[in-house]
Amino acid sequence: MPLICVACEAKAAMVPFKDETHQVAYQGATVDVDGLGGFRCPECGEIDYDADSAARYAAAGDQLVLAARKAIG
Repeated sequence: MPLICVACEAKAAMVPFKDETHQVAYQGATVDVDGLGGFRCPECGEIDYDADSAARYAAAGDQLVLAARKAIG
């Protein structure tokens, strides 16, 4: 059974992707996260990362937030 997009509920199946670089941004700071994989909706572009990619993407975002907080105070 194909994965259906939770954002737009498109009838088209989510399309797998791998080894992509996505950028995380927070308050003007950015970082690139390499080697990401998961599924993308061909209709709306929604992304569902695999478990490892989701953890690395979230960790990169957390580091940007912590750096911004440290800069403030």
